[in-house]
Amino acid sequence: MNKKLCMALASGLVLLSLNSAQALTVKGETTFSGVSTGTKTYVDYIYTDEGPILETTDAAFNFVKGTAAEYDTGSAWHYYYQVENPNDVDIVAFSLNVFPGTVLTAGWITAVNIDDAATFDHNGVAGDHEAAWVAGPTDPSDVLFNPSGIAPNISYDFDTPNNNLTINEYSTVLFISCDEPAGFKFSSMQNGESYNGLLPVPRNPVPEPISMVLLASSVLGIYLRKRIS
Repeated sequence: MNKKLCMALASGLVLLSLNSAQALTVKGETTFSGVSTGTKTYVDYIYTDEGPILETTDAAFNFVKGTAAEYDTGSAWHYYYQVENPNDVDIVAFSLNVFPGTVLTAGWITAVNIDDAATFDHNGVAGDHEAAWVAGPTDPSDVLFNPSGIAPNISYDFDTPNNNLTINEYSTVLFISCDEPAGFKFSSMQNGESYNGLLPVPRNPVPEPISMVLLASSVLGIYLRKRIS
């Protein structure tokens, strides 16, 4: 069997395994560290390709991007986040660094808890930090979606007296839906101090320029080696 046929068969097996992959739901928590103080805040997350965990007919959804139809049936992947603040500071903003072209819908769900066993059930996660939460979920006062490539691309504003995330308070569930599986990028939250952490967000299906340059260089190198030999 020649080399080209072997490579073709191998590629076919890889594609077959990808197409037959089982559905995926991942639950986790990311620690956000303060740049100057070193204090910690947390974001619980879930991402899944098994369909929406909570549909728009079951709760009050607020869209800053996209529609209910795109969320309920038009997206292959759904991402959910909840900001949790155990510190005696006020979190006034939370920003997601995403590739805006991948996002079909984005927004928040009014007054829901990601730890609710009847819906998201983000419980039993290894290393999960939980506090004696003193209030129910807090909705953002405003959300901005930036379609350009300049980060941050989705910003949740909690900067009003009734919407600040103070000590032992947490946000409602914030969401993204799309057709792309997860990659990890830095996101942030602010209260004067900047907190940074890695979160799963939709992967960019288009190679970044530096990746394309490296790929082109590799192809050119292989071509020149064959010409020389």
